[in-house]
Amino acid sequence: MAPGRGHRAALRGLATSRQPRFRYAALVRRATLALLAGRLEETGQLIAQAEILGEECGEPGVRDVRYDQGWDLLTAQGRLGELAGTLPEMFPDPESTQARGARAQVLIAAGARDEAAEVVAPLLDRGPEVMPANHQRLIGLAHAAEVTAALGIVPAAERIYLSAGPPPRPATWSGPWPRTTGSAP
Repeated sequence: MAPGRGHRAALRGLATSRQPRFRYAALVRRATLALLAGRLEETGQLIAQAEILGEECGEPGVRDVRYDQGWDLLTAQGRLGELAGTLPEMFPDPESTQARGARAQVLIAAGARDEAAEVVAPLLDRGPEVMPANHQRLIGLAHAAEVTAALGIVPAAERIYLSAGPPPRPATWSGPWPRTTGSAP
């Protein structure tokens, strides 16, 4: 989906702002749009530019954004397996659920399915109910579903699917904002 005229104008305004944080936000958004459009070389350049500007202006979370966008870019390029051996330093606790899951995804991409299964084996008896019900829960469940599906671990995949459950109220998107049924615009 291409951004509309108003969105493009807002993005131009951010990109030409004198405020470095606004220019950083524009670069991050442009990188996302380039990735979605399949312009992978441009995506890589924009990610690098955003990281430099974000570091220069002290934008919090620059490394997290760089990591997330870089992950998506490598995935789109079919190069995620190149991260094998580098993931533990990306996480404060290399044995955390998130670190193990990310390591498993990279190993699967590198063709090391047996090693990936060993990495996630300690997580399988815990179940998805141990994941905190916070803003990271659904993305964590999505990653867990990817790993268990790729490894063919059907019972775990079924538990993950059932734990996601339906949203408490139906939601739709209106512009950039989610709206639940009956909410005011």
